Amino acid sequence: MNHQQLKKIWICTDVLMDILPFFERVELGLKLALISPRFDALVDKHFNGQSELTIWKAIRISKDTAGPKAKLSVIKRNNLVDFPWPDRPLPNKIRFKSLYIVYIDYSVIEFVRSNKHIWDRMGTDLEMYMYSDETENGVQLIWDVFVRQIWPIFTTTNVHHLGFGNADRLRTLIRLTSPTILSDLNINSISSGRLFPEAIGDSDGPNATPTAGQMLSKWLHIPTTDGRPKKLFCLSPFYQQPNLEWINSFKETFIRATTSVSYKVNFGLSSSTPIDLFEMENGRTKEKLTMEEDSRHPAGNWLMKRCPINGETAAFQWENDENLDANLNKVYFVLYDNNCIGRFGPPDDLKYLVDRAHQLGITVLLDVVHSKASKNVADGLNQWDGTNAG
Repeated sequence: MNHQQLKKIWICTDVLMDILPFFERVELGLKLALISPRFDALVDKHFNGQSELTIWKAIRISKDTAGPKAKLSVIKRNNLVDFPWPDRPLPNKIRFKSLYIVYIDYSVIEFVRSNKHIWDRMGTDLEMYMYSDETENGVQLIWDVFVRQIWPIFTTTNVHHLGFGNADRLRTLIRLTSPTILSDLNINSISSGRLFPEAIGDSDGPNATPTAGQMLSKWLHIPTTDGRPKKLFCLSPFYQQPNLEWINSFKETFIRATTSVSYKVNFGLSSSTPIDLFEMENGRTKEKLTMEEDSRHPAGNWLMKRCPINGETAAFQWENDENLDANLNKVYFVLYDNNCIGRFGPPDDLKYLVDRAHQLGITVLLDVVHSKASKNVADGLNQWDGTNAG
């Protein structure tokens, strides 16, 4: 049998389905499924036939050293292994523990958008670490791309955790989106880095713009839809003493409360910072507010907790919850100026704008910057803001 005949051998579906379990799951999802529509359907059928989810430990999307395009790598045995860029959505049964996105172009935006079913299915932990010095009209370019292209995808999904690393990132997100962004989303927990809650004062007036710290305080006092307590994590650097007036403010709010709300605030301070332990009750809401040392962490870590008086409810017992939902779909955006391109959008946006203008009888003049334009005339509008469409 020669090589030409081997190419024509048809392998029935049953035989292929028997072979698939011998492949690593990541090989199935990112290699075999991309060969053809038939293999894509077979891999999808294989995953759907399994009672358990297919878990990938970590995925990394970065800039390809071969050119200005994205590449996808999977961490296997502490090594990065490159895989073909997926040209179709990942199977429904795929989940991952961590997705690190350190480069953004239009193909990455499409990857995030086309896999919206994964973010929806079990919820997503979204961590944002932007490092930008380049600005235009007062807006950092990375944030401009993120807020206009990435953020809308996640705001329509099930995001249950936000992480910022520092106060400036939260302030920037609020400034570029909405002052009520934290209360608009059904977020269960926030890691705010060095940003602590702040006392909510009445003297500032009803029309005053609240600070980022005050927004955290307001967010904590809005009940969740599922009855779970909200969780806030913040940490003070050893050389800086945060303002702890928010603790007294929370006490006063608790005493005056007529409706119940549950939350936990885990915060770290210098071990020499004095903190008074306390426990107080509110008979109207049948709740208690406590301050205690967080025994799960080193000295200097504290836990303020508001919960029902008569023991913590089942919904409240979730800090040690090790279920699957709590350990999957963690998406980290770690972005620098030189790893974020295409801030004005994909080529299709420009094409649509030009076509729509022509429909309205408007003449369009395109001012092309030579250094950003495609050197291949056949490309047409294939490049936009120096970014390849594909």
